[in-house]
Amino acid sequence: MPPSSVSSDPSIIKTRLTITSENVNEAICKIPRSSNPAGSDKIYINNCKKHFNRALQNDTIYVKVLPREDWSYPVGRTRLVSDSYGGDNDEDKTETATDTTADTTLAMVTGLVVAIDHDASSTRPPIIATIIDSPQNRGRYVLATPMDPKYPKIRVKNDPSYKDIRIVVEVTDWPADSKHPSGRFVRSIGRVGDLDTEVASILITNDAEPREFSVACRAQLPDPLNYTIESAEIRKRVDLRSSHLIFSVDPLGCVDIDDSMSVKSIPNGNLELGIHIADVDHFVPKNSPLDLHASRQCTTFYLSDRRYDMLPPEISGNLASLHDKCDRLAVSVFFELSPKTLQILPERTKYNRSVIHNQAAMTYDQAEDIINGGDGRADLYSANSAVSLIAGKRVDEAIIPDIREALILLTQIQRELRSEREKNGALDLTSQIGGGELKFTLDAEGKPIQVSNKQEREIHKTVAELMILANQFVATEIRKNFPRTSLLRIHRGSSGEKFADLVAISEASGDAIDITSNKALAGSLDKLCRDKSEGVEALVKSLATKAMSEVSERHLVWEWEWEWEWEWEWEWEWEWEWEWEWGAHRWGRYCFLSNPLNSRLFTSARVIPNYLSFLTMGLV
Repeated sequence: MPPSSVSSDPSIIKTRLTITSENVNEAICKIPRSSNPAGSDKIYINNCKKHFNRALQNDTIYVKVLPREDWSYPVGRTRLVSDSYGGDNDEDKTETATDTTADTTLAMVTGLVVAIDHDASSTRPPIIATIIDSPQNRGRYVLATPMDPKYPKIRVKNDPSYKDIRIVVEVTDWPADSKHPSGRFVRSIGRVGDLDTEVASILITNDAEPREFSVACRAQLPDPLNYTIESAEIRKRVDLRSSHLIFSVDPLGCVDIDDSMSVKSIPNGNLELGIHIADVDHFVPKNSPLDLHASRQCTTFYLSDRRYDMLPPEISGNLASLHDKCDRLAVSVFFELSPKTLQILPERTKYNRSVIHNQAAMTYDQAEDIINGGDGRADLYSANSAVSLIAGKRVDEAIIPDIREALILLTQIQRELRSEREKNGALDLTSQIGGGELKFTLDAEGKPIQVSNKQEREIHKTVAELMILANQFVATEIRKNFPRTSLLRIHRGSSGEKFADLVAISEASGDAIDITSNKALAGSLDKLCRDKSEGVEALVKSLATKAMSEVSERHLVWEWEWEWEWEWEWEWEWEWEWEWEWGAHRWGRYCFLSNPLNSRLFTSARVIPNYLSFLTMGLV
């Protein structure tokens, strides 16, 4: 049935095939609630009954809702009982309940794919597959097995040189009388098991294949060795180089230092807290080759032993990185605080484009050492690194007492900020074991050999609180000045059924979980974890984290005021599936930060939405 004949049929719904991770024969797709007889926003498709109708993962499809008596429910995870890389008559067999219509109490709206919108699905992502060397794969045509189990095996022309090689294949056809789609070889990546091959395969599978910077991009870059800030640019900004003791705290080996801080007493007796963010916007002109490259890649990809930059390292790791002993362009937010209560005086908050001089680019260990009376000696990694611009070099002895005083004061401010957020219901879902970020240990060749949890220190919390404070202020200002064109970061609400496992755990321990708001949930989790072992705390917080919906950037807008931003939004809408909402926005109930308005001003050299927030603040 061609799409033109079904698009006007009100009983047929257009959606995207979303196969579950638990069972490759089941899909649960999002649909408008108004199109669903049960009022839900999901429809179930069961391929054990061939209801995918040869559609592939992420295809744009047309689904017909089945009669209510044919509704069923997903069975979830299944067990593989036989596996074959054989020919057309051999298929993987799994223990799957093909008839789940008996229990009508569990049934959900069920549909059948009746058409595929091939125009919308014409840009299918590349499929990484392997031709396994086996007796069944010796004919003229063989079956290539995709890395992603959500895709079926693909029949391709045999070539012995591709055995046990990761290859990119493209589906060209799927005849109605065939169990497998037909495809063609696109290119080879490398031998199975090779680290670089596997890394490239993962990136390609997730549409994150690095894009080379074009000659036009390279031609646009200033020369880092000869770059100086023009005096005309300095006159446009607030010059903080001699008036503020500015420093940064980052992970070991960091080269893209995008935020720094300062704190000082000011003539009226109050404290001035400064948060200074690298001004990436200055180096990326609108609609320039760099601008267009960044809009296509959207983010910097980090792996354990490598990274792929959204912007060239000459910018992200040098000119727009706040290295120590270097003059740099920034955007600064200044908060005025009472010296007695450390409470922020909101009416006196201000922000400016600035010129700064980072006096010390420290690591977390260095900063902690200075707080505890140490001398801020260089980390061995940084001291021995061939990279000159890197966090962790030795701090000048002359300024260590002043930095120590500032760090101690920032710690006190952090405690006050954090306490205030927790009173308002902020959620802390980190646990003592298995709850922090991962740390990778590399060998002499830069390959990962060990993974462990990073030890969280109070200085981590200090930096985090300052960034939260700056981001929330920026979000408030953006929404106030551009109420119809605000790109904001929010935490979505979460439905009650997602907390089922957590509720079961709490009931077993005799405690009740209140999920009516983030504040109620925070109090319930604190009570549930009190006097429990670290393992129980880790389990509870892991279940709570799983239940929380992912953070999402959303527009609260109907239209953009600038053509170039509209063009970007069109591309992101396709790539990230962001949602449009018209009129008043319903803020998510479960907000980790206790403030529903948030943005991402820092890391603007690495993530496009953060960069857009940065640009919007420039317009403010």
